[in-house]
Amino acid sequence: MKRLGAALVAVAMVAAAWWVRTSFIDDDSGGGNAGGERLDLLCGSELADVCDRLAAEDDSLRVTVVDDGTTTDDLSVDGATAGFDAWLSAGPWPAIVADNRAAAGLRTDPLGETSRVLGRSPVTLVGPTDRVEALEQHCGGTISWSCVGDVSGQPWSTLGGAPAWGAFRTGLTPVDTGGGLVALDQAVANRSGTTEWSTTELDDVSDWLSQLVGAATFSNDPLDVMLTRPGSFSLTAPLERRSGPAFGRADTGNRFRLLYPEPMVTADVTLSAATGESVDALLDRLGGDRLARTLTEAGWRLPGQPSPFTVNGSPELPKGSGLTTPGALQALRTTVQEMRP
Repeated sequence: MKRLGAALVAVAMVAAAWWVRTSFIDDDSGGGNAGGERLDLLCGSELADVCDRLAAEDDSLRVTVVDDGTTTDDLSVDGATAGFDAWLSAGPWPAIVADNRAAAGLRTDPLGETSRVLGRSPVTLVGPTDRVEALEQHCGGTISWSCVGDVSGQPWSTLGGAPAWGAFRTGLTPVDTGGGLVALDQAVANRSGTTEWSTTELDDVSDWLSQLVGAATFSNDPLDVMLTRPGSFSLTAPLERRSGPAFGRADTGNRFRLLYPEPMVTADVTLSAATGESVDALLDRLGGDRLARTLTEAGWRLPGQPSPFTVNGSPELPKGSGLTTPGALQALRTTVQEMRP
């Protein structure tokens, strides 16, 4: 009996030690459930690095990366269902889904709640120093999107630059990505003179936008192309979360210039739940602290926190994203897709 009692005590001690370890020691995710029940996380391409880092810390996460515009289209049709538990997106995409479905008279929504803003990043302009200085002079001292569209496709020799630079070309990310859509929203807002532009203003600037888009080169990472091959583009429009870290390197600031064009707009990161899921529970599942840390490491600004960058003043962000309505943004997407060669 004594041996049996000792054995039972030993088993109880091992069980208690296992419970303490799994409940307190191994779970350092800041509220998440690393190694728990599988979670299907859909990520926009702008957030691929963030989701890869999350998955590296939690093998129960199944991550799929798809352009946010593609997901928006998939969720905007009759009978659409969410093939995921949560959607981490950068930009106004969940609102565009809701607006598209309302405009089509679709009642059953594949999405549930959308979280508060989790991370933010404004649009920047980056170009080789010599070209930026020449363009500033041509544009009257300040580079604006309006001026960028006006000079797009023109020979640099007519703009005060060197003939060897060829024609003025802008490197843009696709309009189905968070950074691409937000940058073109800013461009239209600058040209039309209002951040609350509608399809009427979009029609008014269509010729100018066609010139900008027609002379642009769209790629997944035009900033990287420019930094490695400086003559590729005259200017690019990355989010600060990409340009900020790049300008943290000692050599970049000497060869390139970074600007914050007006009006300032931001791509804001949110998490959307599939219908039937709780967005708060999903955030807890991912780990709020872990997600905030991962976004910061990837260059996103946390709401209410100072900028992690010191390039060109790193201006304070506006309270809201500064974007126009979801319906107008959808019209912009369609317009640009039709303009692209």
